[in-house]
Amino acid sequence: MTNVRVDLVATTARRDGTSPTAVFDRAIRMATLGETLGYDGIWLLEHHFTPYGLCPDTITMSGYVLGATSTLRVGTAVCVAPFHNPIRLAENVALLDQLSHGRFDVGLGRGGFGADFAAFGVDPARSTDLLFETTERLVEILSVGGVVLPERGPDPHPVQPPTYTQGLPPLYVACESATTAEWAAEGGLGLLLHQPGKGVAGLLGKLELYDAVAATTPHPGHVVFCIGHVADSMEAAADHVLPHLLWWANAGLAAAFTFAELRQLPNYEAHFRQWQQAVLDGLTSEAASVEMDVVRRRVNGSPVGTVDHCVRTLQELIDACGIAHIAVGFEASNDDGLIEEAMTRLAVEVRPRLRAPADRPAAALLEA
Repeated sequence: MTNVRVDLVATTARRDGTSPTAVFDRAIRMATLGETLGYDGIWLLEHHFTPYGLCPDTITMSGYVLGATSTLRVGTAVCVAPFHNPIRLAENVALLDQLSHGRFDVGLGRGGFGADFAAFGVDPARSTDLLFETTERLVEILSVGGVVLPERGPDPHPVQPPTYTQGLPPLYVACESATTAEWAAEGGLGLLLHQPGKGVAGLLGKLELYDAVAATTPHPGHVVFCIGHVADSMEAAADHVLPHLLWWANAGLAAAFTFAELRQLPNYEAHFRQWQQAVLDGLTSEAASVEMDVVRRRVNGSPVGTVDHCVRTLQELIDACGIAHIAVGFEASNDDGLIEEAMTRLAVEVRPRLRAPADRPAAALLEA
């Protein structure tokens, strides 16, 4: 059995003509099939007011998925921290951790869609500060012996064993900037990272910065998210995934902060640079749409293709980053049959050929 941890991702994206019920039914089928196939976990995305993703509350959905499974870990990718009360969040985390006998992973982020901040009455210029404040307060409340309100903390307490810091459940943060990487390292939080479209240099920079700050501080490890699809040929795989990925990219573009908005938000400097690069890569205009060739280039280097290509691509990513924890999104085809086939083939034909990197990051000693 490979010692690489492989998780699933449920986007809950809704194309025109698809009912919300069908979207959520697919996510639950992916979770239960994934458990049968031996996947280690599934990550749920939080989004609001957009077909890019229908799940507005990853805590609630995590509870349902945990109840529908018995061994699969379930994680939030993410809880958008600026929209959550840390005391209430701590109670929910502890409750889900207890009900699932320690199968709950907590991922936090600051959000990147403008309509969300407007609807919740939160100033996006404070998103970074709110992420840090909410997360630090969450840790304080959940920590054994921490200064909490009320003094004895939430009851029930988390059931997770004290594997890396003060008995907390595994805590992760979505990382897009150097500032977040440094802060996460200081607090012993794992990173949720996206596979880059143009090599791993950006990931390596964040990881090197993290390790320099963390030194020997134990943490739950890091997770790299990527798109995955297994087919008999490279051409068939591309045909299966490119149309839906193009739609999904444009749905995300329509919901995200605009180029003009990002110019006014210094705390989103990393996103602004990504926007600039996206424009250079082929966005037709500031407001507009992603072109098919842009999506195609982003798929290149992802585990989308034949079994051998997927093995090679994933192994190169694992070795380059020194991370043996991958989360794969299989919904790129937007076809239930193809999704389940790709999940099965990766579990049976690809995963057994993967190996953990020879050299793990020094601080990542206690990954589940």
